[in-house]
Amino acid sequence: MKKLGLIIAVIAILAVAGCASSGGGANAAPDIGNEWTLDFVRIADASWSDGDMRSMNPPAEVAAAVDNPNGGKDFTFTMYNQRIIFGLSRAQIAKVRAANTVDVIIDGESSGTNNFRYHIGDPDAGENWNATASFDPAPFSSILTQTLRIDKSRPERVRALMIQSRGRNTGDPFTQEVVTIRSITFICK
Repeated sequence: MKKLGLIIAVIAILAVAGCASSGGGANAAPDIGNEWTLDFVRIADASWSDGDMRSMNPPAEVAAAVDNPNGGKDFTFTMYNQRIIFGLSRAQIAKVRAANTVDVIIDGESSGTNNFRYHIGDPDAGENWNATASFDPAPFSSILTQTLRIDKSRPERVRALMIQSRGRNTGDPFTQEVVTIRSITFICK
């Protein structure tokens, strides 16, 4: 009986040690590899906003999303600085935090020529929300593939991919634009 108890104790110690050293356990994120396609199940329905329509801060209203009959979603932008917010899973956050860069490849198009940009960051932060270096806003069709450099000093900011219309103050006249996105692929390097 003592031997059985000792064997069970040794197995328990090895199991705990194995989980601790491998990152396993109930709360560990699964290994998803370094390349994946974002799903559309974590799209936020509201954005952080200071409510100032005379600034270039985002409005609370996100671009409205509807299913596209040919796959993906159509997002209708109705004002400057409006965003689409794709929340990342725990496993995706872990991979992005570990990477130096992320290649973002969007299969999509838009109906207009407004300028857009995208970043990985914290959509709920009012300032210093970025976890990636910026690039100049440009028409959507010209930013379908970008390499984002991860700011290693801000790992806590890695929470979501945000696509944002840019150009002027939020309340300024804006020509509505529909952005169709069929898929977004991340390649972590």
